[in-house]
Formats: sequence, C-alpha cells, structure tokens
Amino acid sequence: MRAKKGRASQDLLLMAGRGNAKMRGQASQDLLLSAALGLAMVMALFTFSILQGFDSTRLSAAQDSVNKIAKRADILYSIGPGSKDVVEFNLPEGLDNVEISGKRVLISMKMSSGTTDIYAYASANLSGFVNNESGWQKASIYVNDSGIVQISPTS
Repeated sequence: MRAKKGRASQDLLLMAGRGNAKMRGQASQDLLLSAALGLAMVMALFTFSILQGFDSTRLSAAQDSVNKIAKRADILYSIGPGSKDVVEFNLPEGLDNVEISGKRVLISMKMSSGTTDIYAYASANLSGFVNNESGWQKASIYVNDSGIVQISPTS
C-alpha cells in the first residue's frame, strides 16, 4: 500500500508543479499588464502637468502685459493731456486677439482647455491697438487733449 500511496503522492506533486508553472506565467502576464497600465497613467499625468505648466506661464505673461498697459495709461492720465511714454510688454504664444477700448485692455488666448480672456481695467478711456503677434513689443501711450489715452505700436 505504501508503494501505491507514494506513487499517488508523486503524481500529485508533478501535477501541482505543472499547475504552478502555468500560474507563474499568468502572474507574470498580469504583472506586465499592470506595469504597462501604471506607466500609461504616469505618462498621461506627466503630459497633463506639462501642459498646465505651459498654460500657467503664458497666462502669467498675458496678465503682466495687460496690467503694464493699463497701469501706464493710468499714470499718464493722472499727469494730464500731452503726457506720453513707451511701455514694453511680452505677448505670449497662442494669442488670439488684443483689444484696447473703453477702459479695458483685453487679450484672448488659446489655452489647452479652450479660449481664455485676460483683461485689466484702467481709470482712463482708452483707444488704440497693439500688434496681434506674440513676443516682446513696445507701444506708445499718449494722452490727447480730450483726456483719451491713445495706444499704438512703436518700434
């Protein structure tokens, strides 16, 4: 009886060994799939973070530009008619439109999440334009006899 029992034990061990080999292969495949999915998620988060960083930098540059123009217009307006100056500012990439009218300086930009408006208000009435091109620019600001602040591109 011992011989039969020993033989059955050996057969069970062999079957169990083969089963473990299959299970080890399945575990390796599952691990590989999990690692690939994890890597894909990390890459998506990294890409999203990079895009948000670029958007944040461009948004900051646009806000700085509209603030510079509006503040300089207010300073010259407070001095009075005939005052003039030049302001230098950086318009970021993705620029859609720049509008200067009423008391508002407005920049419309294309961001990764859609179009965004960045604006600043001045105390004075504004009239004029700047080039709709990204990069460093200079604009001439002049207060006319009517008290309207005129803004125009300069080189």
